[in-house]
Amino acid sequence: MMLFGVPVVQEDHARRAILAALGVLHRLSASRDRLHLPNGEPLSVRMGLHMGLVAVGGIDEAWDMAATVIGDIELVARALQEMAEPDSILCSDTTARQVQGTLSLDTVRPVQGLGRASPIMAHKVLGVRSRHLPLVQRGERALSRFVGREREMATLQALLAQAEDGRGQVVGLVGEPGIGKSRLMSEFRRRLARRRLTYLSGCCLSYGSSTPYLSVLDILRHNCGLIDADRPETIQAKVHLSP
Repeated sequence: MMLFGVPVVQEDHARRAILAALGVLHRLSASRDRLHLPNGEPLSVRMGLHMGLVAVGGIDEAWDMAATVIGDIELVARALQEMAEPDSILCSDTTARQVQGTLSLDTVRPVQGLGRASPIMAHKVLGVRSRHLPLVQRGERALSRFVGREREMATLQALLAQAEDGRGQVVGLVGEPGIGKSRLMSEFRRRLARRRLTYLSGCCLSYGSSTPYLSVLDILRHNCGLIDADRPETIQAKVHLSP
């Protein structure tokens, strides 16, 4: 059993867990010729992924001790694992909602029982899609009407006009979490839809401060259509073909 987002919470722990599971399948497939069970049958794996709130002990006190997880998270993950076909990954609906737009999923039959009044929807993980960023994903769900921010929007439009005249601009957008920074940028981008502009977007991660130029790399990956599962030769070909 592997725990993601413990003891330090990560904003994309669900995606990290699925990428790790896909990595296990990839490595197993590449080594299948030399990995066999004692009876000679080829080795295969089944994996189940679920997320939620749990009480965890035995980590901060002693890193060499196994963590003790209290809650039904492990129970649901184990049920998904038992339901999965050989060499496949099943995740719960809770996990699927966290990775929509970044991973290809196929809904399968629900998991019954587990002491719950309603069944848990299960999804089969098919692979990785071209990466979508939060600003892109906002178009996939309903948003409240955008009001206010006239001064901020006018400032962005004025600075864009200067950039189009050949005077490059850098804008810093600062504010408390939840104040609407991402929404402002989403609305600014939406208003550029009919203009002849190239809009590239990238994101910074709270745990990526030690990676140089992480946001620049993210912009390049998004613009070139790179995904985490791409091999070096695939990355090279996509970069050469990108506009």
